[in-house]
Amino acid sequence: MRLVPRLVLALLSYPFMTQGQTCPLTLASCPRDGCSTKGANHPLLNEKKNAEPNPNGDIRPLTFSDFKALQDYVSGQLKLPMGFGTDLSASQRLRLAKIPLTSGSSGEGAYVQVAGFLAQPTNPKTPNPHLSDPESANCDLPDEENNDYHIGIVEHDGEDEFKGIVVEMVPRGRRQKWTLEALDLVRDGHRRVLVRGQLMFDNVHKIRRNYGENKMGNSPRFSLWEVHPITEFQVCMRPSNNCTPNTAAGWSDLETVQVADLKKFSAEPPAFFAATGPAMETATPSSGQFTVIGRGEGVSPRAALDAAHANASAAALSECEARGGTAKPIAPSHEIETAKSAQGWQVSIRQVYQCEQR
Repeated sequence: MRLVPRLVLALLSYPFMTQGQTCPLTLASCPRDGCSTKGANHPLLNEKKNAEPNPNGDIRPLTFSDFKALQDYVSGQLKLPMGFGTDLSASQRLRLAKIPLTSGSSGEGAYVQVAGFLAQPTNPKTPNPHLSDPESANCDLPDEENNDYHIGIVEHDGEDEFKGIVVEMVPRGRRQKWTLEALDLVRDGHRRVLVRGQLMFDNVHKIRRNYGENKMGNSPRFSLWEVHPITEFQVCMRPSNNCTPNTAAGWSDLETVQVADLKKFSAEPPAFFAATGPAMETATPSSGQFTVIGRGEGVSPRAALDAAHANASAAALSECEARGGTAKPIAPSHEIETAKSAQGWQVSIRQVYQCEQR
Protein backbone atom coordinates (compact mmCIF):
# COMPACT_ATOMS: atom_id res chain seq x y z
CA MET A 1 0.00 0.00 0.00
CA ARG A 2 1.28 3.45 -0.92
CA LEU A 3 2.11 5.58 2.12
CA VAL A 4 0.93 9.19 2.36
CA PRO A 5 3.85 11.55 3.07
CA ARG A 6 3.87 13.03 6.55
CA LEU A 7 3.64 16.56 5.18
CA VAL A 8 0.41 15.71 3.33
CA LEU A 9 -1.05 14.13 6.47
CA ALA A 10 -0.18 17.23 8.44
CA LEU A 11 -1.90 19.48 5.90
CA LEU A 12 -4.99 17.28 5.84
CA SER A 13 -5.28 17.43 9.62
CA TYR A 14 -4.93 21.23 9.70
CA PRO A 15 -8.03 23.46 9.57
CA PHE A 16 -9.37 24.04 6.05
CA MET A 17 -7.49 26.77 4.18
CA THR A 18 -8.76 28.42 0.99
CA GLN A 19 -7.96 31.87 -0.36
CA GLY A 20 -5.95 32.62 2.76
CA GLN A 21 -8.75 32.00 5.30
CA THR A 22 -8.55 29.35 7.99
CA CYS A 23 -11.80 28.19 9.57
CA PRO A 24 -12.38 26.33 12.84
CA LEU A 25 -13.21 22.65 12.64
CA THR A 26 -15.96 22.71 15.28
CA LEU A 27 -19.17 24.68 15.59
CA ALA A 28 -18.34 25.58 19.18
CA SER A 29 -15.27 27.49 18.00
CA CYS A 30 -16.95 29.04 14.96
CA PRO A 31 -17.35 32.82 15.47
CA ARG A 32 -20.79 34.43 15.30
CA ASP A 33 -19.86 36.28 12.12
CA GLY A 34 -18.88 32.99 10.50
CA CYS A 35 -15.96 31.97 8.36
CA SER A 36 -15.68 30.70 4.82
CA THR A 37 -13.22 28.26 3.34
CA LYS A 38 -14.57 29.33 -0.07
CA GLY A 39 -13.96 33.06 0.20
CA ALA A 40 -17.68 33.90 0.34
CA ASN A 41 -18.17 35.03 3.90
CA HIS A 42 -20.99 37.47 4.83
CA PRO A 43 -20.03 38.60 8.36
CA LEU A 44 -22.86 41.08 9.00
CA LEU A 45 -25.52 38.69 7.71
CA ASN A 46 -23.95 35.80 9.62
CA GLU A 47 -24.11 37.77 12.86
CA LYS A 48 -27.84 38.14 12.29
CA LYS A 49 -28.24 34.45 11.50
CA ASN A 50 -26.42 33.52 14.71
CA ALA A 51 -28.07 36.13 16.93
CA GLU A 52 -29.70 35.16 20.23
CA PRO A 53 -33.06 36.97 20.33
CA ASN A 54 -34.54 37.61 23.75
CA PRO A 55 -37.47 35.19 24.20
CA ASN A 56 -38.65 37.19 27.22
CA GLY A 57 -39.12 40.38 25.23
CA ASP A 58 -42.28 41.66 23.60
CA ILE A 59 -43.52 39.41 20.81
CA ARG A 60 -44.59 41.11 17.57
CA PRO A 61 -47.25 38.94 15.84
CA LEU A 62 -46.88 39.01 12.06
CA THR A 63 -49.18 37.77 9.31
CA PHE A 64 -48.25 36.52 5.86
CA SER A 65 -49.53 39.83 4.52
CA ASP A 66 -46.99 41.53 6.77
CA PHE A 67 -44.18 39.45 5.25
CA LYS A 68 -45.28 40.55 1.78
CA ALA A 69 -45.45 44.19 2.89
CA LEU A 70 -41.93 43.94 4.34
CA GLN A 71 -40.62 42.53 1.05
CA ASP A 72 -42.46 45.14 -1.02
CA TYR A 73 -40.96 47.94 1.09
CA VAL A 74 -37.41 46.69 0.61
CA SER A 75 -37.92 46.22 -3.13
CA GLY A 76 -39.90 49.38 -3.77
CA GLN A 77 -38.71 51.92 -1.19
CA LEU A 78 -35.29 50.90 0.10
CA LYS A 79 -34.18 49.32 -3.20
CA LEU A 80 -31.45 47.34 -1.47
CA PRO A 81 -29.38 44.82 -3.46
CA MET A 82 -30.58 41.23 -3.34
CA GLY A 83 -29.28 37.97 -4.76
CA PHE A 84 -26.22 35.76 -4.83
CA GLY A 85 -22.99 37.61 -4.15
CA THR A 86 -24.62 40.70 -2.64
CA ASP A 87 -23.67 42.15 0.72
CA LEU A 88 -25.36 44.84 2.75
CA SER A 89 -23.31 47.37 4.69
CA ALA A 90 -23.97 48.15 8.34
CA SER A 91 -25.79 51.35 7.39
CA GLN A 92 -27.96 49.47 4.88
CA ARG A 93 -28.89 46.85 7.48
CA LEU A 94 -29.86 49.65 9.88
CA ARG A 95 -32.47 50.75 7.33
CA LEU A 96 -34.12 47.34 7.78
CA ALA A 97 -34.67 47.86 11.51
CA LYS A 98 -37.97 49.73 11.32
CA ILE A 99 -40.36 49.27 8.41
CA PRO A 100 -43.94 50.59 8.45
CA LEU A 101 -46.76 48.06 8.36
CA THR A 102 -50.53 48.38 8.30
CA SER A 103 -50.47 48.09 12.07
CA GLY A 104 -47.36 49.68 13.58
CA SER A 105 -43.95 48.65 12.31
CA SER A 106 -41.37 45.89 12.51
CA GLY A 107 -37.95 45.11 11.16
CA GLU A 108 -34.75 43.13 11.35
CA GLY A 109 -33.90 42.02 14.88
CA ALA A 110 -37.49 42.13 16.16
CA TYR A 111 -38.79 39.18 18.17
CA VAL A 112 -41.76 37.94 16.14
CA GLN A 113 -44.22 35.11 15.78
CA VAL A 114 -46.16 33.75 12.81
CA ALA A 115 -48.71 30.92 12.60
CA GLY A 116 -49.18 28.63 9.61
CA PHE A 117 -48.57 25.16 8.22
CA LEU A 118 -45.55 23.35 6.81
CA ALA A 119 -45.69 23.82 3.05
CA GLN A 120 -46.02 21.02 0.56
CA PRO A 121 -42.66 20.61 -1.24
CA THR A 122 -42.34 21.86 -4.80
CA ASN A 123 -39.45 19.56 -5.73
CA PRO A 124 -39.22 15.89 -4.65
CA LYS A 125 -35.42 16.14 -4.71
CA THR A 126 -35.56 18.94 -2.12
CA PRO A 127 -38.08 17.97 0.56
CA ASN A 128 -39.67 20.40 2.98
CA PRO A 129 -38.25 20.59 5.57
CA HIS A 130 -34.67 19.76 4.68
CA LEU A 131 -31.10 20.07 5.90
CA SER A 132 -29.37 23.13 4.47
CA ASP A 133 -26.01 22.90 2.73
CA PRO A 134 -22.89 23.99 4.62
CA GLU A 135 -22.61 27.78 4.76
CA SER A 136 -20.23 30.42 6.07
CA ALA A 137 -22.51 31.22 9.05
CA ASN A 138 -21.53 27.78 10.35
CA CYS A 139 -17.92 27.90 9.09
CA ASP A 140 -18.77 25.72 6.08
CA LEU A 141 -18.77 22.69 8.37
CA PRO A 142 -20.36 19.48 7.06
CA ASP A 143 -22.93 17.16 8.70
CA GLU A 144 -26.38 17.64 10.18
CA GLU A 145 -25.30 18.75 13.63
CA ASN A 146 -23.53 21.78 12.08
CA ASN A 147 -26.19 23.05 9.69
CA ASP A 148 -29.63 24.63 9.62
CA TYR A 149 -33.03 23.05 9.13
CA HIS A 150 -34.72 24.96 6.30
CA ILE A 151 -38.51 25.00 6.75
CA GLY A 152 -41.05 26.49 4.37
CA ILE A 153 -44.33 27.50 6.01
CA VAL A 154 -47.54 28.77 4.43
CA GLU A 155 -50.68 30.49 5.62
CA HIS A 156 -53.13 27.78 4.49
CA ASP A 157 -52.79 24.02 4.79
CA GLY A 158 -51.97 22.33 1.50
CA GLU A 159 -50.24 25.31 -0.15
CA ASP A 160 -46.83 24.80 -1.71
CA GLU A 161 -43.59 26.59 -0.87
CA PHE A 162 -44.04 29.24 -3.58
CA LYS A 163 -46.80 30.72 -1.43
CA GLY A 164 -44.74 30.65 1.74
CA ILE A 165 -41.84 32.04 3.71
CA VAL A 166 -38.76 30.41 5.20
CA VAL A 167 -38.02 29.82 8.88
CA GLU A 168 -34.79 28.26 10.14
CA MET A 169 -33.74 26.08 13.06
CA VAL A 170 -30.03 26.76 13.47
CA PRO A 171 -27.60 24.18 14.88
CA ARG A 172 -26.43 26.38 17.77
CA GLY A 173 -28.72 25.47 20.65
CA ARG A 174 -31.14 23.42 18.52
CA ARG A 175 -33.22 21.29 20.86
CA GLN A 176 -32.76 17.55 20.89
CA LYS A 177 -36.27 16.67 19.70
CA TRP A 178 -36.36 19.29 16.96
CA THR A 179 -35.71 16.71 14.27
CA LEU A 180 -36.52 16.41 10.59
CA GLU A 181 -38.50 13.25 11.37
CA ALA A 182 -40.73 15.13 13.81
CA LEU A 183 -41.16 18.01 11.35
CA ASP A 184 -42.16 15.57 8.59
CA LEU A 185 -44.87 14.19 10.87
CA VAL A 186 -46.10 17.71 11.62
CA ARG A 187 -46.38 18.34 7.87
CA ASP A 188 -48.05 15.01 7.08
CA GLY A 189 -50.46 15.47 9.98
CA HIS A 190 -51.46 18.92 8.65
CA ARG A 191 -50.76 20.43 12.07
CA ARG A 192 -50.98 24.17 12.56
CA VAL A 193 -47.69 25.56 13.90
CA LEU A 194 -46.64 28.70 15.76
CA VAL A 195 -43.08 29.88 15.12
CA ARG A 196 -41.23 32.46 17.22
CA GLY A 197 -37.81 33.94 16.76
CA GLN A 198 -35.84 36.76 15.20
CA LEU A 199 -37.03 38.57 12.08
CA MET A 200 -34.17 38.62 9.57
CA PHE A 201 -33.71 39.71 5.95
CA ASP A 202 -31.77 37.15 3.87
CA ASN A 203 -30.43 39.39 1.13
CA VAL A 204 -28.24 36.76 -0.58
CA HIS A 205 -31.30 35.24 -2.28
CA LYS A 206 -34.08 36.39 -4.56
CA ILE A 207 -37.78 35.71 -4.21
CA ARG A 208 -39.08 32.75 -6.20
CA ARG A 209 -42.86 32.65 -6.56
CA ASN A 210 -43.11 30.02 -9.32
CA TYR A 211 -41.05 27.37 -11.10
CA GLY A 212 -39.59 29.72 -13.69
CA GLU A 213 -38.66 32.67 -11.48
CA ASN A 214 -35.06 33.05 -10.24
CA LYS A 215 -34.36 29.32 -10.37
CA MET A 216 -30.61 29.38 -9.78
CA GLY A 217 -29.88 28.87 -6.08
CA ASN A 218 -33.12 30.35 -4.78
CA SER A 219 -35.62 28.53 -2.58
CA PRO A 220 -39.37 28.89 -3.27
CA ARG A 221 -40.75 31.85 -1.27
CA PHE A 222 -42.53 35.14 -1.83
CA SER A 223 -40.48 37.09 0.73
CA LEU A 224 -36.82 37.12 1.77
CA TRP A 225 -37.82 37.97 5.34
CA GLU A 226 -37.33 34.94 7.60
CA VAL A 227 -37.80 33.89 11.18
CA HIS A 228 -34.14 33.06 11.78
CA PRO A 229 -33.15 31.72 14.20
CA ILE A 230 -36.23 30.03 15.61
CA THR A 231 -36.45 30.10 19.42
CA GLU A 232 -39.85 28.40 19.81
CA PHE A 233 -41.67 25.94 17.56
CA GLN A 234 -45.12 25.01 18.80
CA VAL A 235 -47.60 22.53 17.35
CA CYS A 236 -51.39 22.56 17.66
CA MET A 237 -52.31 19.19 19.18
CA ARG A 238 -56.07 19.72 19.25
CA PRO A 239 -57.84 17.26 16.92
CA SER A 240 -59.80 20.23 15.54
CA ASN A 241 -56.52 22.07 14.79
CA ASN A 242 -58.19 25.32 15.87
CA CYS A 243 -55.43 26.75 18.10
CA THR A 244 -55.11 30.54 17.92
CA PRO A 245 -51.79 32.44 18.07
CA ASN A 246 -52.90 34.82 20.84
CA THR A 247 -53.66 32.10 23.41
CA ALA A 248 -51.57 29.24 24.81
CA ALA A 249 -54.46 26.73 24.78
CA GLY A 250 -53.83 23.69 22.60
CA TRP A 251 -50.23 24.49 21.67
CA SER A 252 -47.36 22.16 22.62
CA ASP A 253 -43.66 22.76 22.09
CA LEU A 254 -42.22 20.35 19.52
CA GLU A 255 -39.66 19.37 22.15
CA THR A 256 -42.41 17.91 24.35
CA VAL A 257 -44.62 16.33 21.67
CA GLN A 258 -44.50 12.55 21.43
CA VAL A 259 -43.77 11.06 17.99
CA ALA A 260 -46.59 8.53 18.50
CA ASP A 261 -49.08 11.37 18.95
CA LEU A 262 -47.93 13.05 15.75
CA LYS A 263 -48.24 9.75 13.85
CA LYS A 264 -51.93 9.58 14.79
CA PHE A 265 -52.60 12.75 12.83
CA SER A 266 -50.71 11.55 9.76
CA ALA A 267 -52.46 8.17 9.54
CA GLU A 268 -53.94 7.34 6.12
CA PRO A 269 -57.66 6.59 5.65
CA PRO A 270 -58.05 2.83 5.05
CA ALA A 271 -59.83 2.88 1.67
CA PHE A 272 -57.87 3.11 -1.54
CA PHE A 273 -58.78 3.92 -5.12
CA ALA A 274 -56.54 4.68 -8.10
CA ALA A 275 -56.77 7.01 -11.08
CA THR A 276 -54.20 6.55 -13.84
CA GLY A 277 -55.15 9.18 -16.40
CA PRO A 278 -57.25 8.51 -19.51
CA ALA A 279 -57.60 4.80 -18.73
CA MET A 280 -58.61 5.10 -15.09
CA GLU A 281 -58.88 2.04 -12.92
CA THR A 282 -62.26 1.70 -11.26
CA ALA A 283 -62.85 0.53 -7.74
CA THR A 284 -65.64 1.17 -5.30
CA PRO A 285 -64.49 3.06 -2.24
CA SER A 286 -65.77 2.10 1.14
CA SER A 287 -68.32 4.33 2.83
CA GLY A 288 -66.99 7.60 4.16
CA GLN A 289 -63.55 8.78 3.18
CA PHE A 290 -61.56 7.34 0.31
CA THR A 291 -58.21 8.06 -1.25
CA VAL A 292 -57.49 8.69 -4.92
CA ILE A 293 -54.07 8.38 -6.53
CA GLY A 294 -54.04 10.70 -9.52
CA ARG A 295 -51.33 10.49 -12.15
CA GLY A 296 -50.63 13.03 -14.86
CA GLU A 297 -48.13 13.86 -17.59
CA GLY A 298 -47.03 17.23 -18.94
CA VAL A 299 -44.24 19.21 -20.54
CA SER A 300 -43.29 20.63 -17.12
CA PRO A 301 -43.65 19.52 -13.47
CA ARG A 302 -46.44 22.07 -12.98
CA ALA A 303 -48.34 20.88 -16.09
CA ALA A 304 -48.01 17.26 -14.95
CA LEU A 305 -49.18 18.20 -11.45
CA ASP A 306 -52.23 20.00 -12.86
CA ALA A 307 -53.04 16.93 -14.96
CA ALA A 308 -52.71 14.67 -11.91
CA HIS A 309 -55.13 16.88 -9.96
CA ALA A 310 -57.59 16.88 -12.87
CA ASN A 311 -57.45 13.10 -13.21
CA ALA A 312 -57.92 12.56 -9.49
CA SER A 313 -60.86 14.97 -9.41
CA ALA A 314 -62.51 13.33 -12.45
CA ALA A 315 -62.15 9.86 -10.94
CA ALA A 316 -63.63 10.94 -7.61
CA LEU A 317 -66.47 12.82 -9.30
CA SER A 318 -67.38 9.82 -11.43
CA GLU A 319 -67.38 7.46 -8.46
CA CYS A 320 -69.48 9.75 -6.27
CA GLU A 321 -71.99 10.50 -9.03
CA ALA A 322 -72.62 6.77 -9.34
CA ARG A 323 -73.49 6.82 -5.65
CA GLY A 324 -75.84 9.78 -6.03
CA GLY A 325 -73.50 12.29 -4.43
CA THR A 326 -70.76 14.80 -5.12
CA ALA A 327 -67.04 14.49 -4.44
CA LYS A 328 -65.49 16.85 -1.92
CA PRO A 329 -61.75 16.93 -1.13
CA ILE A 330 -61.39 16.87 2.65
CA ALA A 331 -57.61 17.10 3.00
CA PRO A 332 -54.84 18.70 0.97
CA SER A 333 -53.25 16.62 -1.76
CA HIS A 334 -49.77 15.15 -1.34
CA GLU A 335 -47.33 14.92 -4.23
CA ILE A 336 -45.90 11.43 -3.89
CA GLU A 337 -43.81 11.02 -7.04
CA THR A 338 -42.30 13.22 -9.74
CA ALA A 339 -40.21 11.73 -12.52
CA LYS A 340 -38.77 12.79 -15.87
CA SER A 341 -40.09 10.80 -18.82
CA ALA A 342 -39.39 10.69 -22.55
CA GLN A 343 -42.54 12.75 -23.13
CA GLY A 344 -41.85 15.28 -20.37
CA TRP A 345 -42.79 14.88 -16.70
CA GLN A 346 -44.93 12.44 -14.71
CA VAL A 347 -46.45 13.34 -11.33
CA SER A 348 -48.51 11.27 -8.88
CA ILE A 349 -50.59 12.78 -6.10
CA ARG A 350 -52.64 11.38 -3.23
CA GLN A 351 -55.95 13.11 -2.46
CA VAL A 352 -58.59 12.23 0.16
CA TYR A 353 -62.25 12.68 -0.80
CA GLN A 354 -65.67 12.33 0.79
CA CYS A 355 -68.88 11.50 -1.11
CA GLU A 356 -71.58 13.90 0.02
CA GLN A 357 -75.26 13.40 -0.72
CA ARG A 358 -76.93 16.01 -2.90
